[in-house]
This record gives sequence, structure tokens and C-alpha cells, in this order.
Amino acid sequence: MDVTFISEFLYEALGLSVPNWVLRAAILSVVLVGAFVLSRITARMASRVLDKSEVPSASIFVNICRVVVWSLALLLILRPVFGIEPTAFVATLGIASVALSLGLQDTVSNVFGGLSLMLSKVIVPGDVVCVSGITGVVTDIDWRSTTVRQFNGDLHIIPNSVLSKTDLNKLAPYQANEYVLPVMLAKDADLVQVRAEVDQMAREALGEHYDEEFGTFVFVTEFSNFGIAANISLHTKGGIAPGRARTAMAELMVGKPWLI
Repeated sequence: MDVTFISEFLYEALGLSVPNWVLRAAILSVVLVGAFVLSRITARMASRVLDKSEVPSASIFVNICRVVVWSLALLLILRPVFGIEPTAFVATLGIASVALSLGLQDTVSNVFGGLSLMLSKVIVPGDVVCVSGITGVVTDIDWRSTTVRQFNGDLHIIPNSVLSKTDLNKLAPYQANEYVLPVMLAKDADLVQVRAEVDQMAREALGEHYDEEFGTFVFVTEFSNFGIAANISLHTKGGIAPGRARTAMAELMVGKPWLI
């Protein structure tokens, strides 16, 4: 259907003589408004479906829905508004996309890397990961990159292609917010008393960041003539930098008789 057919139909049926440019503008406006509304509805429905299904929800899937809607809208207006045959446009676009993909290999790699990560459920938003020395919570996966928020609030944007090719460590809940402080205890230290005092100090040092679920533990690693080597395992709810947590804890431990 083109503008000439619509113009002739209006003239024969209603006796209206409407300029072609007015019809083109009207068609363009209707299609754009319809595509805008439909894309929003589709995005919301996709988000709800993803939330209720086992497929992890991320912006990359919502963006795909938007692209499909706007691509169909573009095909609808090609002939009546611009006089371009959709089949010819698609054929030309296919040739151009091959040439363009050669210059956008990194972008294409990031897109497919993101899809691969999400569909295979290697990582999903909410996972705690460690990659390239960065440890934090995955907050989103979009077209090009994955956003990881460290526990001190810093955001890191990591290209999806890098994640697909890099060793990635997915941390268990117990390890997610664990900070380890190595210490040397006296040979005659009462480990039960040490653990009780350490837990009390951790509550004071970490404050609202203290994690009641996992608490604080003292793990003995070695007995020697110098004393007892141990690790103090601090667990937090996040929101505090590792260095700050360990420093606050160390300040309270200074002067304790069981600490060498």
C-alpha cells in the first residue's frame, strides 16, 4: 500500500483531496507513535516474563524487544513514506551489515558475548564474581558490557567479550563479603575466649555492616614455637571497603594480651 492508493481511496470514498506530503506525515506520525507505545508495552511485558521465568532478567533482552519493534516500524514506513521497497532495503542492508560487521567486530563480539553469558546462566544479575582482580555484585548485563559494583560502591564496566574469554570466579554467599585478617596468637591463648572477643570487636568495628548470618570466625592455620598462626574471617553485608574493615578491626585488637 502506498500514498497514491490511499489518496485515491479518500477521494473516491469521501471526496477528500489530501496532498501526498500530508499523508506521508500522517503515516509517519502514526507509525512512530504506535512503535513508541508498543516498544514500551513490549519492554514491560518482557521484564515481567523474565522475572517470573528461569531466564535471568537483564537489559539486553529488553533492548532486543525494542529493536525488533522499531525495525518492524521502519519497514512499515519505507514504501508509503519514502517510496523504498522493503525487500530491496533488506537486501541492501544485508550486504551493508556484512561490511559493517568487519569494522565492528568488538561490538558484535560484546553483543554475542552478553547473550551467551545470560542464556547459559554463567552469571546473572545478583551474582558475586571475581574477575581480573575485581570482586563485586553483577548489577546488569547490556548490549556491550557487564556492570559490576564492588562492595565499596565503585562501579566497573567490563566488556562482555572480555568476560567470555577471562577466567571468572563465582563466589558462594559465604565468600561474597569475607575479609581475612592474618594474626599471630600467643601459644597459651584461650581460643574460645579469643573467638568471643574477636566477634565482639568485629561488631563494634563493622557496626551496621556486620553480617549476623555468617558472623566472625577464627581459623587456626599453624602451631609453631613462636605462637599460633590464625586467620580472622570477617563477614559484612557490603558497603565497606576491605581495607577499612581490616583496619578498623586491627585498631581494636592492639594491646590484647593474646595477640603477638
